[in-house]
Parts: sequence; structure tokens; C-alpha cells
Amino acid sequence: MQYFRYELYHRELAGPLASLQRWFQEKNLGIIKALSIGELYFIASTERDCLKKVESAFCDPVLCTTTPPHYDMAVQITFRPGVTDNKGQAAHEALQLIGLQAQVRSGRLYLISGDVSHAELLSAAHALLANGLLEECQVYTRSEFEKLPREVEITGPVGEDLSAKLVREIDLAKSDQELLGLSGKNCWALELPEIKVIQAQFKNEDFLAHRRRLALPENPTDVEMEILAQTWSEHCKHKIFSAKIHYSEGPAATHAFGPAEINGAFRTFIKGVSEEIIAERKIDWAISLFKDNAGIVRFDKNIDLCAKVETHNSPSALDPYGGALTGILGVNRDILGTGQGARPILNTDVFCVAQEKTSAEEIDADAVALSELPKGLLSPKRILEGVHKGVEDGGNKSGIPTVGGAIYFHPSYAGKPLIYVGTVGVLPPAIKGKPTDKKEIFPGDLIVMAGGRVGRDGVHGATMSSLELEESVPLSVVQIGDPITQKRLQDFLLEARDLGLYRTLTDNGAGGLSSSVGEMAQLSGGAEIDVSKCPLKYHGLMPWEIIVSESQERMTFAVPETSWVAFFELSLKRGVEASVLGTFTQSGFFEVKVGPDTVASLPLAFLHDGLPPMELKAYWNGNENIGRAFEWRLAKAPAAPKVDFKHTLERLLSRPNIASKWPWITCYDHEVQASTVIRPMGGMNGEAPHNAGGVWLHPHGGEMENGVLVSMGLNPRLSLVDPYLMGVCAVDEAMRNGIVHGGDPAFTAILDNFCWPDPMQQARPESPGPGDQKLGMLVRTLMGLRDAARALGVPMISGKDSMKNDFKGRHLDGREITISALPTLLVTAISRFDVRKSISPAIPGPGVCLYLMGALRGSLSASEFAEIYADSTKDENLLWQMLEKLKDMRAQYEAIHRAILDGVVVSAHDLSDGGLAVALAEMLLHSQKLGLDCELAVPVDDQVLFGEGPFRMILGVPNEKRAEFESRMSAFTYLGQTREGHELKIRTQDGEESLQMAVSEMSYFWNRSIK
Repeated sequence: MQYFRYELYHRELAGPLASLQRWFQEKNLGIIKALSIGELYFIASTERDCLKKVESAFCDPVLCTTTPPHYDMAVQITFRPGVTDNKGQAAHEALQLIGLQAQVRSGRLYLISGDVSHAELLSAAHALLANGLLEECQVYTRSEFEKLPREVEITGPVGEDLSAKLVREIDLAKSDQELLGLSGKNCWALELPEIKVIQAQFKNEDFLAHRRRLALPENPTDVEMEILAQTWSEHCKHKIFSAKIHYSEGPAATHAFGPAEINGAFRTFIKGVSEEIIAERKIDWAISLFKDNAGIVRFDKNIDLCAKVETHNSPSALDPYGGALTGILGVNRDILGTGQGARPILNTDVFCVAQEKTSAEEIDADAVALSELPKGLLSPKRILEGVHKGVEDGGNKSGIPTVGGAIYFHPSYAGKPLIYVGTVGVLPPAIKGKPTDKKEIFPGDLIVMAGGRVGRDGVHGATMSSLELEESVPLSVVQIGDPITQKRLQDFLLEARDLGLYRTLTDNGAGGLSSSVGEMAQLSGGAEIDVSKCPLKYHGLMPWEIIVSESQERMTFAVPETSWVAFFELSLKRGVEASVLGTFTQSGFFEVKVGPDTVASLPLAFLHDGLPPMELKAYWNGNENIGRAFEWRLAKAPAAPKVDFKHTLERLLSRPNIASKWPWITCYDHEVQASTVIRPMGGMNGEAPHNAGGVWLHPHGGEMENGVLVSMGLNPRLSLVDPYLMGVCAVDEAMRNGIVHGGDPAFTAILDNFCWPDPMQQARPESPGPGDQKLGMLVRTLMGLRDAARALGVPMISGKDSMKNDFKGRHLDGREITISALPTLLVTAISRFDVRKSISPAIPGPGVCLYLMGALRGSLSASEFAEIYADSTKDENLLWQMLEKLKDMRAQYEAIHRAILDGVVVSAHDLSDGGLAVALAEMLLHSQKLGLDCELAVPVDDQVLFGEGPFRMILGVPNEKRAEFESRMSAFTYLGQTREGHELKIRTQDGEESLQMAVSEMSYFWNRSIK
């Protein structure tokens, strides 16, 4: 097809000039002086003068021009054939509004001024500007660029017409080695015992007779193998959490919890424990746990809350922007697909990434230089910028506020970043008298897909996410999200829900139609789908690609036949494409057709219950050598020598895990939906940190005083000390972060998200291997999670695990390398709070008494302090001593909550990274005008000022309520009283000054944030 070329240049637009200049400087190559950014459109229309209309729609003469500025070289980036082009689609719709029918493809232009070669610029463009998986990149000299034709031929993906002839038989009569090779070649991610079970099923005489009646071959078709691989993938089936695990401990293990036989970690440590807590506490607000797309709680008599946190790690490693965008949109759809359909009201995000070394003077020993990265990995800075932009666009363009999150840096995340995205939604408890948390489907209901079309993007997403990341991956696993299409789908869906036009629904996430229809079929007893009726983005898809494609912004509905016309008419009215693909049945089979021909027929019992359980070994022998598995670089920069307390506080406030994330956070829209009452940051200048995000529920149909708080706990470095500690501390930190803003511990539920390095490298029986140890770390983390949840009385309502967070590749010199992410548990807490009585770290004024709750002396093990000082004390015993108080913490937290409601506590802040000194500094940053004199009864040392650990927080109490506070509480230390002034002073009772620092200095170091 012939396309007209149209270029548009921005008069003033910040671009990646600094990154390009640094890239050339580090490699001692040419010099880039200036950079201009342009938009590129290819317009296909029958109107010869269409570009005049295009210019009237696209070009604002104040901001843009069609005349390029001065340049020496040009970089042109366009999407590869078949990749979703959201900007092109938006341009197509814009032109429709002015009466121009046209197809549009989009691209980007970078005009460079400077002295660089073609090869150098092409290399830089691939490294910094384009993603080779998705995009094509060309570099031109000025003369070459000016001679480019104004009309070009652009083709899409090619292939045969869709028919059953495209379906292949898969011969499983092969050797074990050949079967594993077949699984690897086809990206099935199936283990040998699983393939053997499939072999046996396709030798069953009754099943073969059934296949003969449908004219199916005796061998499985590629459609059937893809459905089985998707359904049985680690990503979808959570095989490790369902396995039988033999846990043992070695002689060096302290604080023994084994040996133990675990019949399913999920059943033992998560679901079973939550059911115990609900029964023991007689909780009536836990409506749905682990049986829907999200957990459901009833913190308000008028509305239910749905909560889900997902990960999108592998896609984000390949395409950071697209991976994070589809991640946040996907978890939004989890909420839309919960019960009868909930409406998202807030988003969260947590990024675990490596820190990129940006200069030779970089002082952080754990920063990663680009020269250290193996082949095939994107730079840490590019990953962070991409995932941040993806979540930003996903939330802002969907009209959902992003109210909380974190960015956590560690070099182990250079191989595969961990991208956690979460959403909370609201759901009416009943519609027209029917409970909304229930799902049902009747035989004869129509299978309807609504939203986006199906493309090759996202094929094998579920199975690929169940594997380690390698240097080369297929283009098809990468997905592209479209928040505008999803917003339309959301609005349509909620309107159809209230009109009662569908029976139930679920999202098309991992596995696409294979997953959504295959799972929904269990409610009716069967399903029959015709993929030839599926709307496609382009010609040439194979039947198996259509069934497992994870193309985004799609939901699957069960629609009564009598409601279809009204459902379809509403979809047309709201600009949402809806198609009938088949019918739910009670046949007991999931059947796939291409027109009249059946190409797959799998028994639901085999599909969902035929997976053989794994039997695994887990081993823990202490932490002596465990850290070596996560240190992949040849040499780590030496830690700095320790100086004085003030210098230490300066360095800690500048640490990436502590320093201000203001430049990143303020890109998110916190105010959309007009109900956010606790934002990620606060204080006089809006630059000081909060501990949680809070949304008022009344605008969403809730009671006048009710709100929901979302808070998090994350302590990955503790996994290298003892994973049990990480499990306990993650739950506790999530709880504390909510409590200090007024969260009610009696109305708190938690979500657990595990991201783990591959624990499947099982060793020979006589010697535990690396997989055994990583699985042992998982078991101990689960034990800590269980014990903390029980002690604090908080049920788990939802969760997710991602178990293959490793990269296998080669150094630049050709040596093989494996980078394993730290074992990481994120705990997210959702709590009810009274919006009238919420508090923050901001201290109201002078004369407020500050108290430290919990231990005065913290641990330096796995602390931020230990990351900068090599000679820091190994004092993990202090952490275990603190854990002895775990059994008392539920009563303590409930007492603190009552004191907040009664106005006895007027400000609060948790102690986490950096310890007491950092927490006090952050509280003073809120006001900018207060000072504090702390007088401690013990010698001031590193553990007092910078130690970390559970159960610790600072509470602010009005002087006149000091006696009442002390009569209510136990295990506290009086720190001092705020005063007029602008500095923090910490001294001992004998008057010896240990630390003095002005608030302006704190602000300077804390705001030297990552760029």
C-alpha cells in the first residue's frame, strides 16, 4: 500500500541529548552538539491532497513546524510489521473526525548536530533510542535524508488465509532428549514428566475414539499443545507453590524450622493460614480469597474493595515501556474481571532495578557500569525510564491515580528487573439483588470477546515468563498496551454490568483466549470456540497463535443469547468492538474450531487437573556462602571508609534507596478521580515522603468517613541474612506503613508477591545444589510470612509468584554468565482508615514530643549503612531479639491506632531504610521550619542512629497528652521535643553532642535524587 510521508518537528521538546552525549563520551567517540525531535507519519489515503488536512489536524504552529532545524545526521525509527502502533491508531481516529479516511503508521525522528559516524550513531540509537525487538532503525546523512521519497510502500505481516490446513500434528513418539528439544524450540516450557503425561493421554483409547469422531488426528495438534503448555505453565499454574517439598537443614543453619514435608506451599503457608486467621478472629469482611482475579474485602457497608498486585518482569526486561504498560493495564483488567466487574480507583507500582553508574566519580559501590553488562541486556537507566513511563501512561491515560510505590536498587536486578504493579477497585456488593462476587455460566451462553483485536504480539508470553531470560527471544512475546482502548472497554463494561447484559466475565491476560475461555468453561462444563470469528489486527496469524495471543485490552464475557443484541448495540455506541466467538457447553471438553473444522478438543478434567505434581527438595544451611549466588560482577567497587555521624547521614540521605524520588513520582497523576487524600509525598513543598497512599471512598459510593490505605513492605537484602527475617519484616513494614497514617489493623488484609531466582536446578540426591538452596530460601520466607500474618492477625487475600528471575548469557568477552535476582517478597497491605482522623509524618508544630516505639538499637545487618561501610557490624542476632516481640505487636499496633483516633498521637513515621536518623530527618523535611533536640540515655553509636529492624516507628504526641500516651503504651523511648529552628541535634544525657545537621542540609542531600 502507498503511504504519503509527513514529518512534524517540535520547536522545544526535551530529549535524550544528555544520554547520547554521555554514551559517546564514555566510548571516546564523536561529539553530539544538539538534538531535535520529530514525529513521522505515513498516511495512506485516496485523497491526493490529504496532507493539507493532516497538517490542519496535527500541526500547532506555536509548538511545531514542518521545516526541520539544522542537523548533520538523522535517525528514523519505525515499528516492525505486525507491532501494535497506538499513535498511528490515534492519528487514524483524529483524521476520521475531520472527515479524512486514512490508514496511518507512525514513527520517530531524531535530528543530530555533531561530528559522529554513521556506524557510531546507529550503535547509539540501538542502545538508547530504539528497541530492536519492536522497531526498525535507520541512520541517514542530511543529504540522504532529504532525498527520501515522499511516497513509500509499506507492507504488513504476510501469511496464508486462515484455515484448518495451517494446523500441524505434533509427533510425541520421540526420545526424551528430542521431546525436551521440541519443548524448547516451541517455547512450551514443559518439563519431561509433563510431556510424558500428555503422551499417555493421547494413547488413551476412549480419548482416541472421541478424536476419531471429530476427525482429529491421534497425535496432538499444535493448537492443543499450545493450550496445554499455556495452562500448565509455571506462570499460570504455579507449579512450584503446588509441589510437594522435602525441606531439610544443614549443620550451619541457625534458628531451625526443619525438617518438614510440605504438601503445597500455597495451601500450607498462605491459603490455609488465611482461613485459620479468618476463623480465629471471626472476620466477616473477607469476601473472596484466591478464587477470582483479585481478592475482595468489605471494609464499607456500601461497597466492596478488590485488590491485586501483579508482576511483569520478563516483558519489562525486553521492552521496558511496553512491559510495564501492559503490566499496569493487565492488573487493571484483573480488577475489571473480578466478580461481576469492579472499577479501578487507584494504582501502585514498585520497581526493583539496578542502579546505573553515570560517572567515574560515582560513589555507590553497587552501581553498575555499562561496560559490566552482558550482551543482550538493556542499560539499567533505560529500563527504569521505560518502566516508569509505561506505568505513567497506563495510569494517567486510563484516569486512575497512582498513589503509592517504591523504587528499589540492587545490582542483582540488572539481569531481570522486578516490576510490581497493583490496583484496588470498588464493586457494589449486589446488583439487582444478586451478589457481585459470584460467577456463573450456563450452557448455551455466548462466548464474546470485546476490546482490542488479536495480533502476534504476546504469543508465548505466559510460557516465556516461565523461563529464564536469555540473550535472544522471539519478537512475538512482547506486548504493546493501549490505555485509550482499555478506558473505552472499562466504561462499556461497567455500563453493561449495571444493565445486566452479561452473566460473568474475565480478562484476556496470560494465555489470551486459551486461558480465559479455558478457565470460564469450568463454570458451565465445556466450551466451543471458532477462531475464524476472532477479529485480527492483520492477516496471516496461525490458529494456535490466535488462541494463545496475549494482545492487550480484551475481556471475555459470557452473554445470554437473549442479551446479545443489547450488548452489541451498547458496544457500538461506546466505540468498543465485540464479537461472538462460540458457545459455552456442558460437553466436558474445550474445543477449538477453524470454521467447520475442529482443530483441538481437550477434556477439561485433563486440561485443569491432569498436570502431575512436582516433588522437590529444599535445603538451608545458613547464610555463609549464599550471597555468592547473587554477586555476578567481576569486581565490586570498594566500600568507603567510615567518617563521622553527620557524614554518614549525608551519604544515607543521598542513597538511591532513600533519596527523593520526586522527579519520578510527580509524573503520575494523583488527583484524577478527585478522591486521593494521602499522596506519595507531602510537606510544605510537597517533597517529603509519606508511608502509604490513601483514597477517600465516599466519592466512589462508600460511607462518608471511610477511606482505603495502601502500603508496602519490601526487604530483599534480608534474604541474604535469613529469608525467614525477610518474610516477617515485609509483613510488619507493610502494616506499620499503614498504621502511621491511621490504618486500622483490625481491618487490614495483605497481598503477597514472590519473585524468585530459579529454584528448579535440583541437584543429585547426595549433594544439595543451587536450586535446592533457593527453594530452601523460599520455604523459610514462607515460614516468616506465615508467622507474621498469624501474630498480627492479617489474612492474605491475593498474591502471585514469579519463579524464573534469572538471566543467562555471556559477558562481552564471551564468558558465560548467570545473573539471579535476589529472592524478593513484596507485601502489600490494604487497610480501612477514617479520613477525618488520618495523620502523616508532618509534625504540627513546636512542642510536640517524639517517641520511638520498639527497640532503640537497630541492626546493621543488610542495612543501607552496611551497603556503604564494609566494616559494619554483623549483628543479625539483634534482629532475632526484636522478633521475640512479634507476639505482642498486634496489641501494640491496636493501641497505637486507638491513640491516633483519640488525638493522642498527631504525627507518625515508620523506621525503615537508614534507621532513626533518616526517619527523623524525613519528618523534619515535612515542615522545613522545625528543629529537634534528642537526648538519649544510652551511648550514641551506629546501631542507635542507623540500625534497622521490625516493629519500630516514631510517634508525635502533644506535650499536654504526654502522660496519657505513656500510660497507654509500652516499649517506647522518649526522644525529645520539637522546637522553633531548623536543625536536628542528637546528644547523650551527659551533653555530649553526637550529631548536628541543619534541615536545609538534609534537604540538599535528600534531593540529590536519581535523574
